[in-house]
Amino acid sequence: MNKTRAIKIIALIFFTFFISGFIPAKKAYRDAPIDDARLAFYLDFTQTGIYDEKPDEKQKAILQLTETLYTVCEKLNKPIDGVEAFLNKTVLSGHFAPHELLSYYKDPQNFVIILYGNFDINHLKEIIGSDKVNFDGVKNFTLIEMNLLKNQRLYMELDSSRIVICPENTTGNILFNLNNKISKTGKHLSTFANLFKAKPYISFEANFLKDTDTAPIPLILLEAEHMRFVVSQKLSRLQLCIPDEEKLNNSVEQVKPIIAALAQITDPESEFVAEIKNASLFVNHQNDGGDFSKAALHRASAFILQFFMQPENAEKMHLSPRNHSIFTN
Repeated sequence: MNKTRAIKIIALIFFTFFISGFIPAKKAYRDAPIDDARLAFYLDFTQTGIYDEKPDEKQKAILQLTETLYTVCEKLNKPIDGVEAFLNKTVLSGHFAPHELLSYYKDPQNFVIILYGNFDINHLKEIIGSDKVNFDGVKNFTLIEMNLLKNQRLYMELDSSRIVICPENTTGNILFNLNNKISKTGKHLSTFANLFKAKPYISFEANFLKDTDTAPIPLILLEAEHMRFVVSQKLSRLQLCIPDEEKLNNSVEQVKPIIAALAQITDPESEFVAEIKNASLFVNHQNDGGDFSKAALHRASAFILQFFMQPENAEKMHLSPRNHSIFTN
């Protein structure tokens, strides 16, 4: 297997964990606080079952999430001995109870990650370090420095019902649009708002049009110009828009081994159907009983949660001490 194909398989498996049908509905919308974002992602943690009122269902979901988090950490070469302590200290204690995650991305200077839920600010300060959390009279915030971001820091705002993470230099505009519910969705994410109408567990849309210097993610899957997926309880669907007719016709065969690998990873009984319609490749999965969608949701949730675990190497990410200036525009 050549390197390019291997990368495609890894990336497609990552994204195809999460897929569903596009069903028109009455009302659902999430504002994008960034001009013409090219990538949008949504995940509903409440559907994992970890907040279920039934003790048996809750315990079952917690065990599934714990096992999945172990697996994710192992694959990412992160220490696994802190998984249970992390969950007990955050999600299970109620101090850090994320309900929804929403993210938009345009470029390295313009992106936002928003967590909605119930958050104990005082407890989070203890975890982060009280000397590293600033309070400006209205909000608590801290700054995160990461080697990957080179000359840029991340801004993290902590609230009892919302956590916002975005680049420091664009914090002012992003928070203004977010707080005032100013939508900047634009033409690039034409369907993402509609995906919420299907009450998805996970939804995603990415625009890979070649009028930009860089793609929003390192790979254009099967050379698609647009990609959409959503995972719901009853149906999952991946759509890859491939205008080139020859590449589109070849895409069904290319995606078959990837589908087989995906089924083994999430649910061996999963049945996927790949078909071409208009200028797109569709991969559909009928979620009878929701086993596939639940497996996909737990994997996605574990992948997100591992970012909040203590980094293996403290030099990769550290929080700035109090009294650092924050630039707002």
